[in-house]
Amino acid sequence: MNAPAKAKEFLDSKRENLYRDSIAACIELGGIVHLEPACVLMGYPCEDKPEVLHLAFACGEVEYIYKALTGLAGWKRIRWERQWKGGYAARERDIEEFGRHLKMARRRPWKAG
Repeated sequence: MNAPAKAKEFLDSKRENLYRDSIAACIELGGIVHLEPACVLMGYPCEDKPEVLHLAFACGEVEYIYKALTGLAGWKRIRWERQWKGGYAARERDIEEFGRHLKMARRRPWKAG
């Protein structure tokens, strides 16, 4: 799997240069950008709770997403929401709990969108 290429294709299909702009915004906000063949994670500290990572974008294989999240220093909780494909409001969980959610929700690679 080439998660960075899939992420770029998906985000740029939503808005020109969204992939590049998302990376820049996460870095500017003191967040993280994790790129590897099996997964992409982008996030930044939540404004109201700096100890919580707002997961701006993720795609790839569930095991690698979870592994990358558990390797993050300083963050024990994440917040995420879905803005495409029906969408839903923001949710927040401990990273460990989120990992259990990921494993139960999907046994196959995440597909952007």
